[in-house]
Amino acid sequence: MPFVYGLDERFTSSPHPVVNLACICHSFHYIKRLIETIFVHRFSHGTMPLRNIVKNCLYYWGFAAWLAYYINHPLYTPPSYGKKQINFAVIMFLLCEAGNFSIHVALSDLRRDGSKTRKIPYPTKNPFTWLFFFVSCPNYTYEWGCSPCFASFR
Repeated sequence: MPFVYGLDERFTSSPHPVVNLACICHSFHYIKRLIETIFVHRFSHGTMPLRNIVKNCLYYWGFAAWLAYYINHPLYTPPSYGKKQINFAVIMFLLCEAGNFSIHVALSDLRRDGSKTRKIPYPTKNPFTWLFFFVSCPNYTYEWGCSPCFASFR
């Protein structure tokens, strides 16, 4: 951090534990995405052109850098409402991550290996899939729900 914020010793670490929590949540989010890509998603053909990989990497790395800059900033102040805000953000983050995972599994189960049949997703007994009653792409709704949780760490 000294090369980003300056050489002052005060700028080398944050005394606020919420900074570590934000890093853990952010890392968990992307590790979960990698695991889903390997074990949950089914790709029938090359769906990621090379130009999209560069664009996606720039987006994700840019967002991670932007988030890290402000959360790790030496003048960072913890959330206004303290532990209540942090706890609420963590609970909402975990619920959104679980919901996103549940939807990805439900979408993956729509098509079995080798099948070309396309099915319409419907809610199941899993309460996280009940969002299908209200929106057509609940995985993105849950994904969007994670963003305010990160912002709540401020």
